[in-house]
Amino acid sequence: MNSPRGSLPYRAPAAPLPVHVRPVHGERSGSYLIRVATGNRCPPRTLLQLLGRVHHRFRPDRWVELHPQSAITVNTAALHRLAAYSGIPAAHLLRALPELGHEPGHGEPILRVSPPTRAFLRSCPDCERRAGGAALAPDHHRLQLICTRHGTWLVNADPPLRTAAVPEVSRAAGTLRRQHRHHADTMSALYRDVRECLTNDWRGLGWHTHLAQRWEARQQILRPDTAGKDRYLLARTEHWSMLPEAVAVITVLANHHHDALPGQRHLTRSLSRALHLDSYWSTGTGDPFDAHHILMPLRQHLAERNRSSRTHRETDHNPASKIAARRP
Repeated sequence: MNSPRGSLPYRAPAAPLPVHVRPVHGERSGSYLIRVATGNRCPPRTLLQLLGRVHHRFRPDRWVELHPQSAITVNTAALHRLAAYSGIPAAHLLRALPELGHEPGHGEPILRVSPPTRAFLRSCPDCERRAGGAALAPDHHRLQLICTRHGTWLVNADPPLRTAAVPEVSRAAGTLRRQHRHHADTMSALYRDVRECLTNDWRGLGWHTHLAQRWEARQQILRPDTAGKDRYLLARTEHWSMLPEAVAVITVLANHHHDALPGQRHLTRSLSRALHLDSYWSTGTGDPFDAHHILMPLRQHLAERNRSSRTHRETDHNPASKIAARRP
């Protein structure tokens, strides 16, 4: 792995390394390069320099440090050098490493390193142990919130949470995944809208407090050692504890036409049944069934999203609008 004295490392001929390291399917690109370097008793920094001219993804003047969660982008020349060193075809590397970016182009080999970023989802720790400790990229499916193999909650939680003890959460995650499969363009945005209402916009309403008691009970199951005050706060901020109710709202909305929202009272009644709130209204709580007041935040979110979607569609189909949008 040595280069001629005085020359740049990436100008040395690339040949297969002594130890053949295969990528794990779905492995992070930084993790794979570290494993290749470690397996061949080579500092990761040296391996990067052998692949091409190394740049920080966002700050060219910064020193590059490789982490297992780093994302690597290579141009064609650097990709071919990685294929030569690893003994694995470039096409296979791109398929196996979802975070290995490829920038087509000729010239000298260039490699860009993106530092680890805070992400909404993470990979399943148990899946990583099965993969021999390789760092895996989170599922590309934005709403794959639970590992289907191990039942682990994939939105960052410390320590990781297993949802087997709360089967209604696992069922809701499966429903959300199926809905996303059929309505991928809108489901992620709809999930954000609904969760915003459940987390903030409906807070303080009596029926919302009734739902929050369910969330706190689920927190009690998975985190029995958490103090009551902390559990109360967690129940109102963590995705998993409110997922069954969020999916119930999404399912009702998915069965209606979003662009022409149905009558407020009809939709509110549908939501009430889906959230199992009918008994709440009939127990004399003093909390009025006000369809307009209950639905207002949700309707505002959906109306704003519809307006934004129409604006994007009109811009995409009108070249003059695209030009105007780019003007300062």
